Amino acid sequence: MELVAALACVEDGPQLWERQCEDMKELHARWIAEPCLAAERRLRAEQTAFHLAHGSLPQAVQRPRWYDVVGEILGAAIPI
Repeated sequence: MELVAALACVEDGPQLWERQCEDMKELHARWIAEPCLAAERRLRAEQTAFHLAHGSLPQAVQRPRWYDVVGEILGAAIPI
């Protein structure tokens, strides 16, 4: 539901979505449907539509680079 609404806001969104491989569509559909809160699902759908429109769909579900950097810093700071 959220994805359909978000794709409708992007020029040629539904057509661009249909051109994606089934694995990519399934990955994004699961990622969008995961949160319980509608606001978070809507945000994920809008993020997916944005990346779809800009040709960077795989980046929509990737963690931001800063997330990995913080993890490395914390891992180095905490002795095992």
